[in-house]
Amino acid sequence: MRKRYLAAGLPALIGVVLAALAYFGTHTGVDGTRGALLALIGAVCVTLGLGVAAVPAVRGGLLAALLILIGIGAALTALAAFFLMQYGFLVAMLVALAALIAAAVMSWRESS
Repeated sequence: MRKRYLAAGLPALIGVVLAALAYFGTHTGVDGTRGALLALIGAVCVTLGLGVAAVPAVRGGLLAALLILIGIGAALTALAAFFLMQYGFLVAMLVALAALIAAAVMSWRESS
């Protein structure tokens, strides 16, 4: 198990909770909107992707492609959170992105 990617999944999981609160909550300003739903789906995909990246069977080019897609997803979900003015959600996704980059760099350095 690659625990670094699971550690990156923790802020992404917090992002899922904050996105769910924004979408399902009341008086958030974005409750029930399509944008909030798409941001929630993006946060869930980033979290699930980090869970898949933690599996040791995923390696090589497949892992590299997965990490790139997860990074793009985290960045775009953070941008969506910014546009939705959900700043806690934004910070959670940026921390998840930074943790993903750190985990990928540390894994790359170990394999070199």
